[in-house]
Amino acid sequence: MGKLKILSELYLDSNDLDGDIPNELLNLSSLIKLYLSNNKLSGRLSFAIGMLSNLQYLDLSTNQLIGSIPQQLGECSKLLSLNLSTKHFNESIPSQIGNLDSLQIFLDLSYNELSGEIPPDFGKLNKLETLNLSHNKLFGSIPSSFNQMLSFTTVNVSYNELSGPIPNIKAFVGAPVDALKNNQGLCGSYSRGLTPCNSSAVIGRKKTLLIILLPLHSPEKRISFLVYEFVERGSLKNVLSDGEQAMGFDWIKRLRFIKGTANALAYMHHDYIPAIVHRDISSNNILLDSEYEARVSDFGTARILKPDSSNWTSLAGTFGYVAPELAYTLKVTEKCDVYSFGVIILEVIMGSHPSEIITLLSQSLLSFSSSSKAGENIGLRDILDQCIGEPPEVLQNEIMCIVNVGFSCLRGDPLTRPTTEKVSTELSSYSQSNASLLKSFETITLADLLIS
Repeated sequence: MGKLKILSELYLDSNDLDGDIPNELLNLSSLIKLYLSNNKLSGRLSFAIGMLSNLQYLDLSTNQLIGSIPQQLGECSKLLSLNLSTKHFNESIPSQIGNLDSLQIFLDLSYNELSGEIPPDFGKLNKLETLNLSHNKLFGSIPSSFNQMLSFTTVNVSYNELSGPIPNIKAFVGAPVDALKNNQGLCGSYSRGLTPCNSSAVIGRKKTLLIILLPLHSPEKRISFLVYEFVERGSLKNVLSDGEQAMGFDWIKRLRFIKGTANALAYMHHDYIPAIVHRDISSNNILLDSEYEARVSDFGTARILKPDSSNWTSLAGTFGYVAPELAYTLKVTEKCDVYSFGVIILEVIMGSHPSEIITLLSQSLLSFSSSSKAGENIGLRDILDQCIGEPPEVLQNEIMCIVNVGFSCLRGDPLTRPTTEKVSTELSSYSQSNASLLKSFETITLADLLIS
């Protein structure tokens, strides 16, 4: 068989074959399909599997193969479907599997003895539709990179030792109970058989804050140190004004950034005791790490909200982000931060400060009324940052929802602005909150989003 150099398809499944897989088969570089499932094949899967550079379909399921999954499998760059559900693979999943960015139909590693964490590199499998990691010994949280896996239609991570919140994408949020069960640490919707993530949500919000100060003390030398987190990309303003970084700040990353900032503010206002008002939320004071994740920084003007106090103070903040009521009153409330965050939302969506749009829509934002004609001739598509192109269809509804939330944060009357807790919740469950946005992405205007 090793001499069949131009063979493209080989079906040997559902026989009674035993022994090792011959290396000669793994040298057939013209193979596109190789099906060896439902046999009694044993031994280790050879590193030579990486030689099958044209392979698109590989099924080794229901055999008795042992040992680790060879990292060379990541060199089969044309794979569309991969099934290694064989019951005996062990050790960790090689991160090189994440290099198989052509995987589209199927990835099944179920019913093995795989341990360790799910590689974050799986986030690069952005075409994959079906993933099955069930019945293994995987632990740790599901990587945050899974939030980008919008092509997922079916997932199964049951019978592992996973923990933390499930990704906020349709495949996980809508997954049946059986696809998530028997992971004691996973949290999410009670209807999915999971423990609610109330406490985990608070932790998630807090991590989003930039922890600037950590005192360390050396008893011997009596020296204290200040330890800073290095936030590689600098401020939001810096990223948006730097052409190369702005292009890397794609729509998925921008929406994730907005949600992360909302979580941080919600933590400050509602989960931290006593509540904190930042007072200077601006594009200079929200930083981005290497993955474009948000870090709220610079608490030099922050104030603690005191329930038994009127909370009057001197004017602080950055021009263009300060809530309008502070022009005639110096009373600090969390709704001042809400307004500033509304500016941030539009700035991220537009790629620049939205001063002209806010001025144009000011009357509608003040009156919160459908009688104004402001914005009816401006399509949402007209204000989007052109440097990263039009958003993919799967993100368009979410962008409409986020801009709608941004406008609600910019209302002139602070009492009509939502709380950051409500904003954080809406942004995390946009599929429910955008049900009233009846127009399509191509036709919806700013006026539609103002009154929806």
